[in-house]
Amino acid sequence: MKQYSVFAILLTFICSSCIPDSHTGASISTPQIVYVTYTPQIVNVTATPEPNDISTPGDHIVHLDVNGTERFFNLHIPSSYNPNNAYALVFDLHGFSGSARSQMGLSFMWAEGDKKGFIVVNPQGLGDPPLWIDFYPGEVGEAQIAFFEAMIAHLAKNLNIDPSRIYVTGMSNGGVMSNYLGCEMADTFAAIAPVAGGHNSIETCQPQNPISVIAVHGTDDRHIPYESSNPYSVTARYYSQAWAQRNGCDEVPIVEAITDKVTKESWPNCAENVAVVLYTVEGGRHEWPGSAYGPGPYPEGLQPEFYASEIIWEFFSQHTKPNVD
Repeated sequence: MKQYSVFAILLTFICSSCIPDSHTGASISTPQIVYVTYTPQIVNVTATPEPNDISTPGDHIVHLDVNGTERFFNLHIPSSYNPNNAYALVFDLHGFSGSARSQMGLSFMWAEGDKKGFIVVNPQGLGDPPLWIDFYPGEVGEAQIAFFEAMIAHLAKNLNIDPSRIYVTGMSNGGVMSNYLGCEMADTFAAIAPVAGGHNSIETCQPQNPISVIAVHGTDDRHIPYESSNPYSVTARYYSQAWAQRNGCDEVPIVEAITDKVTKESWPNCAENVAVVLYTVEGGRHEWPGSAYGPGPYPEGLQPEFYASEIIWEFFSQHTKPNVD
């Protein structure tokens, strides 16, 4: 496998989930990455391409033909995998211009899978640079839905997947796609978790049934703003409230402080025991909170008190989809 320099890998992680800062015209300066501790065995995953048996614990690269387009995803099977047990499945989506592998190094969701015993899939988006969904979903969205349906069918055929515990999270554009999947595949996913994401399909979102939602967003995010005076900008609180309304929750959320920098808002009494939660990171930027590979340095007091991947899995583990065969 080709080896990359520490600087190149870290620079990729920093830029893979974002776009140039249109507000200031400035780019992230390279000195901001020098504090990062680099772990090569985590970034340069030793994966088995086209495996005959994808149930082997560890990492695999799996290719699928989806309506004539070759797609692939990175698959992490936890070390404790036992085919006699049914496992939760978490899709973890990269941001605009990112990759399946860069998201593995950003979120470390696969490491949570090893600790807590669930399967993690990091799929690769479409195009160059890679993208999950355009501003208007359209044909791109339809192609991506087909990809997720194909991945789930393939995994269910080869692994023991619990159909009531399938989840999706994502960073930035991957967060946008998480919201879209919540709208279009609420019959499949038990919960979604957009991180620093938006909700481009908010006006046309008509999920088949209630679905649990946990959102994480920083107040200083300049790429997908937390608050905006632009009436066409779908902000984190606005789309969280929209999910609460769709799910039949109470209009007024319960607010609690998690740390000095993190606030949790929960909309209670939702239909079918689903939940809607928004974590607000004061001073947080366009990043995956708690990750060593964000654009840092982090706001004082944020790390290690709040780690998005742990919070997301804790939420996922509390929500299953009822009446699933």
